[in-house]
Amino acid sequence: VALLAGVGTGVYKDIQEACNLCVKHKSKQEASKELYDKYDNYYRLYRSLYTALKQSFRELENINM
Repeated sequence: VALLAGVGTGVYKDIQEACNLCVKHKSKQEASKELYDKYDNYYRLYRSLYTALKQSFRELENINM
């Protein structure tokens, strides 16, 4: 939001200039295939749990109202 305000008030010419001046990249992170596979398994389990428990969470919300 601050960068957009800077563009809007003329501090920066445009969003690209604001980002170039304010955002610095120190190093590049490489993805780990091993960690990707691990977290993909967690995500698939989360999705199945969410689907299975969705109605229960709605009922819980109604009890707490």
